Amino acid sequence: MPESDVNKSGLCGGPSDSCKNHKWAFEVSFKNGFLVGFVVFVILYTVFFTHYFNLWVGSKKRSKKMRTSATVLTASRKKKGKEVDQIFKLERMVTRMSLTELHEATGNFNTSNIIRLGKFGMMHKEVLPNGLPHAIKRLHDSQSFERQFVSELLALGILKHNNIVPLSGYYRERKEKLLVNLYYWLHAAKCRTKILEWPSRIKIAIGIARGLAWLHHDCNFRVVHINLSSNSILLDHNFEPKISNFGDSIISNFGGEMFKNLRGNGIFIGSDVWELGYVKKDVYDFGILLLELVLGKESIEINNFANNSNGSLVDWIAHLLLALLISTI
Repeated sequence: MPESDVNKSGLCGGPSDSCKNHKWAFEVSFKNGFLVGFVVFVILYTVFFTHYFNLWVGSKKRSKKMRTSATVLTASRKKKGKEVDQIFKLERMVTRMSLTELHEATGNFNTSNIIRLGKFGMMHKEVLPNGLPHAIKRLHDSQSFERQFVSELLALGILKHNNIVPLSGYYRERKEKLLVNLYYWLHAAKCRTKILEWPSRIKIAIGIARGLAWLHHDCNFRVVHINLSSNSILLDHNFEPKISNFGDSIISNFGGEMFKNLRGNGIFIGSDVWELGYVKKDVYDFGILLLELVLGKESIEINNFANNSNGSLVDWIAHLLLALLISTI
């Protein structure tokens, strides 16, 4: 190149338009490809992560569920084992009877000898080989009644008092759950029309109070009946009351721990809760029993002669007191 042309601009010309377009197209294509690739990567990563995370969570849940089931099964077996152990210990105090003997005595549990039907089972009156009449409670074949059976068996096996119904024996095997005690009558058919004399009513009231006070304060355990009613009171031939039906009872030591096999799981109950929540329930039910003794009628009979009452004995008494108060004004 001649020296005169050095440093002169414009001789070679600028970049061609085709070169500019090619460079711009390459940059756009690269950016778009990178963006698309990044988006696809993020989507695939999210899909795979979510999939494997769900598998991991599901595996954890199944593992936890299996451990929980195993724990519950183990706890259930331990609880059942403890109940069986305690029942075996009771054989020193309560006689385990022969099922064959009980079948023979009841005529294979003939329905003609049923004296009471309840939500937990039925009661048969039979004469055993010793010549004495016995009441045989046969609980329904259901796992839900297992606790009721164990509770009543342990309660009557532990509690010994003149006003607590004595347990003569029991049988427990597979589907059969039987409790046997001497027969005491309650509102027997031949005596339903007989009006109890006041000395007999007072004797019954005092006997129930004595038995209840012993349960609450004087026995080796703290005991509440929970379901005290006229259906729970049996009378012997001397009109001495016997408290029965301990299927819902709660037995606790004086430290506050409840028996695990009766109700709850070894929880502790403070004295205030025990007195206000449980003992007063028994006392209230005892008050209803006293009203029934005074009136000579059960609570369920109130509807028959009290049109202004909803059937509650307490409400009916309150209605009478209010009427008496109004009449004196």
